[in-house]
Amino acid sequence: MSPAHRFYTALQQHDWRAMNACYHPEARFHDPVFGHLDADGVRAMWQLLLSRGTDLQLAYEVEREGEEGA
Repeated sequence: MSPAHRFYTALQQHDWRAMNACYHPEARFHDPVFGHLDADGVRAMWQLLLSRGTDLQLAYEVEREGEEGA
């Protein structure tokens, strides 16, 4: 399974532990709600969102992988 498929499958299943395993130790994230987060902050964000957001539903399709995509 590709990294993109692992990540989004874990998100579909509300599995924040599996999602967190997809992140590089030096990952960075930014958005207007959570601000600037380092890898530990990103992991904590997904734990918070997925442990409380039980109504989340997601459908995805990875169109490109490898050198040209995710």
